[in-house]
Amino acid sequence: RIYVFGRTDNGNYLGILELISEFDPFLKSHIEKYGNAGAGTPSYLSSKICEEFVQLMGDRVLSEIVGEVNMAKYYSISVDSTPDVSHLDQLTFILRYVSPEGNSRSAFLNFFP
Repeated sequence: RIYVFGRTDNGNYLGILELISEFDPFLKSHIEKYGNAGAGTPSYLSSKICEEFVQLMGDRVLSEIVGEVNMAKYYSISVDSTPDVSHLDQLTFILRYVSPEGNSRSAFLNFFP
């Protein structure tokens, strides 16, 4: 499927970029110049870039959680498993810890099939 800026059926990622570009002149200029340039022209607007960005942000969040847990005096790990619709077990890891300020926190880590 070919995604084109300006269409209503592009999905969340391109839709959000278009919305933000209404308020950000730099992004608007970039989309106008490279948004529909076609294959082989680097635009950094593709779904692959979006997936890489989400992965980088997830890694950063996990790093922050691990840093907080390392500073915590008390923590626990909860592990739970349940089958999904296809009868494949989904294993869930959740950390619960006390922050240095004394607040109780919970953090979902991951699903493991």
